[in-house]
Amino acid sequence: MNNSFEELKNNIDKHGSFALICHHRPDGDAIGSVLAFGAYLESQKKKVFYYCPDTIPSSLIFIPNVEQIKKERDANWDKAEAIVFI
Repeated sequence: MNNSFEELKNNIDKHGSFALICHHRPDGDAIGSVLAFGAYLESQKKKVFYYCPDTIPSSLIFIPNVEQIKKERDANWDKAEAIVFI
């Protein structure tokens, strides 16, 4: 296994909760990446909180689970053991 993948796996293993945040003016790639990585983390029994600094464009509302992404940080942001910017 590539060393960077081992490092990523080790970091995932040592944290129980993650806040995932995408970039400003999100496009489909950003939203899809956040949700896909979050789904992987959830499959590893991790708690995941999703954020986007901007409103999700109406053209992307069809993406499954997009409603999980919040615009404003909340109490869960502070509970997350790791923050991942995607």
